[in-house]
Amino acid sequence: MTMMIEHHKGAIAMAKTELRQGKHAGAKRMAQDIIDAQQAEIDEMKGLLKQA
Repeated sequence: MTMMIEHHKGAIAMAKTELRQGKHAGAKRMAQDIIDAQQAEIDEMKGLLKQA
């Protein structure tokens, strides 16, 4: 689970780079969607870890 959290953090970092440096509006929208989804999953996984 902790490895998946780190994996998701990497995806967020790449998506943030796209938001900062990207030019294509569609790609930037997708990057924000990725950030939102990956963060939600990170939060869920952290909750699961607390239950374990």
